[in-house]
Amino acid sequence: FRSRLLTCPFCAFFRTQIPRVRPGRNIADLHAAGFFSRLFRYRLLRFFIHSFLRRLLCVLSLHRRFTAVCFTFIVPVFNNPFYTDIVLDQLKLRTPLVQCSEFNEVNDISYITIDNLEATRKMLRYILNAGRKQIALVNSDPARYTYAKLRLQGYCETLEQAGITVNPLHIVTVPDGNFSTAVSAISALLKTASPPDAIFCASDIMAAAALRACALEGFRVPQDIMVAGFDNIDISVMTTPNITTINQPRHDMGFMACTQLLSMIADPTKLPQRFILDTELIIRESTDF
Repeated sequence: FRSRLLTCPFCAFFRTQIPRVRPGRNIADLHAAGFFSRLFRYRLLRFFIHSFLRRLLCVLSLHRRFTAVCFTFIVPVFNNPFYTDIVLDQLKLRTPLVQCSEFNEVNDISYITIDNLEATRKMLRYILNAGRKQIALVNSDPARYTYAKLRLQGYCETLEQAGITVNPLHIVTVPDGNFSTAVSAISALLKTASPPDAIFCASDIMAAAALRACALEGFRVPQDIMVAGFDNIDISVMTTPNITTINQPRHDMGFMACTQLLSMIADPTKLPQRFILDTELIIRESTDF
């Protein structure tokens, strides 16, 4: 078992700085969701997640090789937050623990994340100010992911504040965030009697899928339908048109998570802290014409 088995952009700071601060010690960067979900179906995913977590707890309790743990993305095993709570509680008993990006509010554990509510409101207000009223949301599963729940909440609240009734048909859930699945779901939405005039997606991958679906169904972007994403990853500038998106402060999140872990290592009695960072609206061709 190696701490670098699973990695993510949020924790690049860990991998470059920790050896200099604590030579010979490891910090586990746990990013199981993205790695496993692309390789295995749901039943196998449950088995491997359980196996992975059991192995981790064994290492923490028997070998004591890890100084601290940073969770960058937690899969609610069996689609049940109860199991996630158990895992976090067990980890918290054994080692300093910080949640980065995705987080669980129930546990008394530090986390660093972004203001998903305000980021969603920021994007929706921009689209509304552009004159679009029939705005669709393409989201991940809000029952599984905190960020998806908050983005759905921000979407509904912003439309209601603008005096627009939320249309349930304009809320599309793509549980796995898969590109092909999203293309099919958005194409079905565009074939309805009242297609949206703007689509806000919970990720840039799904926004790219929205561009593909619009092309297949004969809609022009942004003239007929505006498309916006979230994350500001590389694909947002690889598409034609480029994707308007929300930029997450990934480096700052990794830096703050690392700093928090180091302070907890130095002072085990340190109380949990929670940081919510701001985001930036990046306007590009998919909404600007």
